[in-house]
Amino acid sequence: MWQRFGQLARPQLGMKLGTLGFLGIPRVDFMSLNFNISSGLIVGEISAKCDAEKLGIRAGDVIFSCQKKRVSSIVQLEDVLLGVGAEHLEKSNDLSSKVDVEIGVFHVRKRKKSDIILRVELSDRLEVFHSDDEDAKAVGIKGEEATGIS
Repeated sequence: MWQRFGQLARPQLGMKLGTLGFLGIPRVDFMSLNFNISSGLIVGEISAKCDAEKLGIRAGDVIFSCQKKRVSSIVQLEDVLLGVGAEHLEKSNDLSSKVDVEIGVFHVRKRKKSDIILRVELSDRLEVFHSDDEDAKAVGIKGEEATGIS
């Protein structure tokens, strides 16, 4: 993408994610037995006031697909997201607009799966995370950008 367009374009989902498999055998077994989910990305935290939060995604939910492609690792998700960014650059060559990203989510509290379309910004950086939590306020970074895991 860099060679072709001179920039990168990555959709910003607004979530800190971790691989479900790294939670340990007891947690993975629990998710598999109770929810029939054995792989995916678990949501650790949601960026303040992002589209994911507004659409009901919460910490503990599991992302199992992106753009209708199964994702079980951060690398797979990044590959799909960079593909979305490349398609966008092919059409407009502009990072200032937003793109739609479809994700498959298992809502742990509701015990149901859904496909959600997030309208997200593009960035040439890794995931940008905005936090309004008490820890952020304590160190004086409310509303500033911090790198998320995804």
